[in-house]
Amino acid sequence: MSEIKVGDAEIRRVEEMPIKSPMWVLTKDQALIDTNKHWLMPLFLRPDDHWDFLFQSWIVIVDGKILVIDPCTGNGRPHVYPLFNMLNTPYIERFAATGIKPEDVDYVFCTHLHHDHCGWSTQLRDGRFVPTFPNARYIYVRREYERWDTRRPGHKPVEYNTGVFEQSVLPIMEAGLS
Repeated sequence: MSEIKVGDAEIRRVEEMPIKSPMWVLTKDQALIDTNKHWLMPLFLRPDDHWDFLFQSWIVIVDGKILVIDPCTGNGRPHVYPLFNMLNTPYIERFAATGIKPEDVDYVFCTHLHHDHCGWSTQLRDGRFVPTFPNARYIYVRREYERWDTRRPGHKPVEYNTGVFEQSVLPIMEAGLS
């Protein structure tokens, strides 16, 4: 577990999963990559032309309040990309290793509502998605909420985010935690 102090704030990192991914995941423009290799390597682009990705959340503790930022992808969810399909990561165990229990969290902030930024807002229990942080208030950016709300007229679905609103946001709303 990583910990950083900034003034009176304490920041802890919770890893969901690291991946080593081929460079084409970020761009199909090989010329763009080749032009920028001089500064991309070795910190961002590895010599074998792979990127290192790390999916993680942040816990901020300040003024006695605990905030979780971007609670990753979540386990047990179907996804169009095999890498994220039906994950089974030890995220909750890693979260507990920070010394904080999910019920201790005061706020959860999702910077945006893509699957890898709001998935652990809920977890699957007895066949339904329920809040992971049951005592927290969940904070969403209004335009993100409106963009991904599948119930809105004119909603335009995007394949990589299918099911995210129903699995990770609606259960929070239904529980009255936003």
